[in-house]
Amino acid sequence: EASWLEVIIIAIVLIVVIIIITAAETTTTTTTTTTKATAAAEAGVIVIVVVVEVIVVVVVVVVVVVVVVVVVVVVVVVVVLVVVIVAVVVVVVAVVVVVVVVVVVAVLVVVVVVVAVVVVVVVVVVVVVVVVVVVVVVLSPNFYSPLALPLPPLFSVSSSPPSQPPLAHSVLPPRLLFLLFSFLPCCPLGFSVKSSNMPSFP
Repeated sequence: EASWLEVIIIAIVLIVVIIIITAAETTTTTTTTTTKATAAAEAGVIVIVVVVEVIVVVVVVVVVVVVVVVVVVVVVVVVVLVVVIVAVVVVVVAVVVVVVVVVVVAVLVVVVVVVAVVVVVVVVVVVVVVVVVVVVVVLSPNFYSPLALPLPPLFSVSSSPPSQPPLAHSVLPPRLLFLLFSFLPCCPLGFSVKSSNMPSFP
């Protein structure tokens, strides 16, 4: 298929050939009558005008086609660029949001784990300290419970303590007996339990 440039060149060549032929015919027919010369001149002018009009139309069509193609290409390129830019922005924003969410969740999990570990450690330490303190205080020979102060017996048999301690005193350790009777308001038989390791209370 011939291009537009070839078509234009062929048209120009045809015009030149027609002009040459018309000029030759005009030259060779100078001996003819004036009517024939005028008719030939008019025919040549008509042919030239028609060819010029065809060339103008072809040029206009070519220019219009080129402009339309350029506009379409520019629009397509702009649309593609806009779509690519929007897609890149969306992907970047999505990645940033995902990273931020993951970081925040990781930080929260770490904080919760650290707080839980600290709380557990503190509770364990407090429990251990309390247990140790209670054990040390209870097992200390200087430990005396405020509840160990003897109260007046319900049924007093004698105002003086017995000469011999009860049988339980000889079987159980004095400290255990002291702790046992420190939570009782009085002895069941009406006398107070005393030991050589414990002070006497009035």
